[in-house]
Amino acid sequence: MLCWSRVLLLLYVLLLAAATEDSEEQQKEEEDEIDYMTFGEEGQPLNVTVEAVSSTALNVSWDPPDEEPQYYEVTDVRDSFNELAYTTYCLIDELQPCKTYFYTVASHYGNKQYASPPTSGTTLASVPPPPLNCDFDRITTNSMYLTWSAPDTACHIRNYNISWSWSSLWEDDHDSDETLGIGTQTYLRGLPPYANVTVNIAAATDAGFGPPITCWSVTQQDKPGPPVNVTATTADLAVSVTWEKPEKTNGIITNYVISVSEQDTTVDGETTNVTIPDLQKCKLYNITVMAATVAGCGEATDPLPVFFNDSVLPSDVKCNLSGSNVMVTWQQLLPQCPPSSYNISWSGTSLWSDDTDTNSSSMDWMNEDPLRYELPHSLPYTKYSVCVSVDGYTSDTGCCQRVTPQATPGPPELLNLHNDKTSLIVKWTEPEEKNGIIDEYRITWTDSKGTSNSTTIPKESCCSHTINNLTPCENYTVSVSAHTVDWGEESPTKKTFIPNFVTDSGLKCDGSNSREAHISWSLAVHDCLVDEYFLNWTTTVQWNGHHNSNSATIKGGGAPRLVLRGLEPDTEFDVCLTVDEAGSNMACCTSTTRPDKPSQPKNLKMENKTQTTVTLSWSLPDQLNGILEGWQLTWSPNTEDEGIVLAISKRAYTVTNLKPSTNYTFDLMAGNGAGYGDAAEIIVTTKPPDNNNTAIIIGASVGGVLLVVILVASSVYVYRNKSRKTSSSSKTDTSVGHNFNGQERRSFEMFEGHPRDYNYNGRKQAPEMYEGHPRVQIHNGRKQAPEMYEGHPRVQIHNGRKQAPEMYGRYIEQRRGQM
Repeated sequence: MLCWSRVLLLLYVLLLAAATEDSEEQQKEEEDEIDYMTFGEEGQPLNVTVEAVSSTALNVSWDPPDEEPQYYEVTDVRDSFNELAYTTYCLIDELQPCKTYFYTVASHYGNKQYASPPTSGTTLASVPPPPLNCDFDRITTNSMYLTWSAPDTACHIRNYNISWSWSSLWEDDHDSDETLGIGTQTYLRGLPPYANVTVNIAAATDAGFGPPITCWSVTQQDKPGPPVNVTATTADLAVSVTWEKPEKTNGIITNYVISVSEQDTTVDGETTNVTIPDLQKCKLYNITVMAATVAGCGEATDPLPVFFNDSVLPSDVKCNLSGSNVMVTWQQLLPQCPPSSYNISWSGTSLWSDDTDTNSSSMDWMNEDPLRYELPHSLPYTKYSVCVSVDGYTSDTGCCQRVTPQATPGPPELLNLHNDKTSLIVKWTEPEEKNGIIDEYRITWTDSKGTSNSTTIPKESCCSHTINNLTPCENYTVSVSAHTVDWGEESPTKKTFIPNFVTDSGLKCDGSNSREAHISWSLAVHDCLVDEYFLNWTTTVQWNGHHNSNSATIKGGGAPRLVLRGLEPDTEFDVCLTVDEAGSNMACCTSTTRPDKPSQPKNLKMENKTQTTVTLSWSLPDQLNGILEGWQLTWSPNTEDEGIVLAISKRAYTVTNLKPSTNYTFDLMAGNGAGYGDAAEIIVTTKPPDNNNTAIIIGASVGGVLLVVILVASSVYVYRNKSRKTSSSSKTDTSVGHNFNGQERRSFEMFEGHPRDYNYNGRKQAPEMYEGHPRVQIHNGRKQAPEMYEGHPRVQIHNGRKQAPEMYGRYIEQRRGQM
């Protein structure tokens, strides 16, 4: 454990040694200057506090008694630890987390000491170690009970983080989860059967979570699900059964049980096929398969029927067409056990869409040959697969395939018609009933006079086409049809009107005026009048960024021109005009109004002035009326130049080389692309000249000569009386003051920042000048600013030189020794 005040003690010793190097005469003079000293009372440290710094460190701090002791002693009450301190605090480390310590602090005065009452403090918490152990109990197929012991720590355990992950031992599956708890036990639920479960348990204190303890276990096996992909193949009154393991084995498969009606056969868990012989003809067998683990047999598969009969498989199965439908035919051999019926199943996949046609039907056995069945409502251009089997004996089937022919398509759906001046954009969707492969589309349009036109486009251009070169002010009717083996039905027609419109080249924007915009336009068809125009425009003032948007409706029939008034100079305006309220067939143009001269600058005022300079400041004009390009500042009288041009960023300027006590008229103008605007004017009179300088110089010269004479006389006097100098000869009453260079006595308090005035070299000086006060003083004929004395403990001016107070005593003795 370490007390950091030793460093401060070493610094204190070094400073003390440096202080002892002062001369004995100076120390004696300083002792004479101190007329009294007040001592406090000895006592114990006050307000002792113990604060936690970390989990292993405490900081003991206190207030000193009235009389500062030689040192302090910090003592641990319980462990008898003690440490010396030379400051009012002590940092103690290498402690235990979450532990309370009691300390006393004693002040030492030679052989005396005064101890404070014990004060306690508790270290902060640290992260805990792992819990001590981890145990599993009550393990089932999907849960387990987990317990553990708290970690070995003195800190309070806030809670535990329990995280676990499991990995199935019978399939490629895994997952993880976590929870928080305050106890030392929990249930893990929702686990899969026969899975390896790994658990991490971490404890948390106020400092956070510590490292975890890791433990693992395995859930119990469960009964498996049913085997999958069961097949049965018959041959010579025997059935061969194959299967695959269950999707959910829930453990290790120990064996399979195959049931053929009432006969069971058991095989080991690695076997997935078995052959069961010696079955009977004309008898229906139901086959099931079960899997088993150590938990028992699982669910059985659905019964798979097997029927033995002679020549029950339909032969020579063929698919033909009956019109647009598929017809299946087959041959039959009269079996030893005639079937009750036949099953016909089919699956059709459309070759022009995602549609399918899957169904089945049954047909009673008839003593006919061949037998036939027609599939109802076969889809056009669809590939069908048809299978025929004997009812109750579905493992043996006869199948065939056929593609139905294409048919004419249904009508496309005509979507919106969009007009773009003399063009018409037609959009549609494919027919719901394509009935084959569409290879092209036909678009037909008819005007109001009955004149029809059409065009065909390839399927690759589906489903949009633009009709060009239509006539404005004309009505059209439009329809679309599709083609496969022939043209199909046309779509329902849609009508549209091609309106008149403002041409791009006809819309003109004129910004030659500074506050107006002149707009003119022309129509595509001059003799086809419109009811109204829809005007939208935006304005952006270039010199202040103000943006505005407007719109207006203009009645048709009038002159194709208008004026936008009330604009600012140098304003960019964008104008768009259309005859359609929806904004189609829009023509646009852009221009900028002419800039105007700016108004006069605002707030022109004088910030500062001297005998030869004037500092002005100003702000922007209310109306720049254009992009600011500069300022022009002129003043009169001005014999050197006609003024100055300032940068646009300037908001203040100092005019130099002026004459004292002179009235100056300053004019400031702002300029843009239109020139300089009105001037702001201000009249300023410079300060008068300083008429006391000559007298000060003469006085300072005469004073300097007298001071030299006095110093020489003083040196001779000091030299003659040096041997007779005693301590009493230098004593003076410090409550009255000292004589300095024969001048009027100055009070001692001037060296301690006392607020009294004193005379120095015949001038009255205020102590504020030595405390960074913003006044300028005249000393020995020179202006001295208090900024010159920053960083010095009250610097004084003596005979034209800066002297610190502590230099005055040594300076007097040196001068006396020279005399």
